Amino acid sequence: MTEKTIYEKIEELGNEELAQIKIDTLELCENTYKEIISKANLEAERIVKEANFKASQIKTQQEHNSNLERRQTKGKIYEQVVEEVFSKVLEHYNNLEGTKLLNLVASLLSNEEVDKNAKIEVSKKDYNKYLNALSSNKKDLDLLNKKLGNKYNLELSKDPANIENGFIVIGSIYDLNFNFTDLVNLKKEELQRDLIKHLFEE
Repeated sequence: MTEKTIYEKIEELGNEELAQIKIDTLELCENTYKEIISKANLEAERIVKEANFKASQIKTQQEHNSNLERRQTKGKIYEQVVEEVFSKVLEHYNNLEGTKLLNLVASLLSNEEVDKNAKIEVSKKDYNKYLNALSSNKKDLDLLNKKLGNKYNLELSKDPANIENGFIVIGSIYDLNFNFTDLVNLKKEELQRDLIKHLFEE
């Protein structure tokens, strides 16, 4: 079976939340993944060959050590790859503006039960960016409400949210946190578990 690319793994683990990440970012992530994995495999093979030579007199122990060192080496590289990939994903989220940001917010909200009269809070530094992206008149969120349909009347609160990025939906009954860092970390942890499982199945 052909090994799935980092693009496919990200799609499987977070297709809905990551739906708005553009293909150029994903290709950059995949290229980073391929380059580092290639280097990791070469380094792992070098370590294994060296271990084989040193342990040539004790075959059973040699095989155990070789497999362990290969897994440890690849495990470290997998961790580095995941960190680099999702760092780029988070950077992409944080740099979205205008229509791209509007589409992302609408996509995230459309997958949740949202109070149609809720208020959206963002950090002070991001207020104008969200206002420009979600509103055509800098008053109500007409662009976002129209995109969501079904009589939505969401508003952008002037009260700043205590988050570094993303947004929070303040509803009458419960709130929804769309902090980008939290969303990306959640998907990163899922992918790390998937890669570790794959590593020990080799």
